[in-house]
Amino acid sequence: MTWTELGVFTPEGINAGIAAAIITLGVYATLASGMVLASWPQQICGFIAAGWTWALFIIAAIRSQQKGKDPVTFLSIVKDDRLWGGLLGACAIFMMYYFYLPG
Repeated sequence: MTWTELGVFTPEGINAGIAAAIITLGVYATLASGMVLASWPQQICGFIAAGWTWALFIIAAIRSQQKGKDPVTFLSIVKDDRLWGGLLGACAIFMMYYFYLPG
């Protein structure tokens, strides 16, 4: 693949990324199905989906920090853009669930 040849990802990293994407789509689909069938409240589904999204970004930030020479600290994670980008993505995911209008 081009991404592995360019050095953006390792072959193991791309496999883990694809697996995480598939699991994430499963989580989102499960939450959406439960919400559409009126079994689960929209807010709860939104918070779970947002938490899942943000957790993936936080894990990526921690793994990125672990590759460096310096120890991983709370401050180093707070300074990482992945934490804040993940929060923005989590807010977007929450809004998709929260503003769903049953039809």
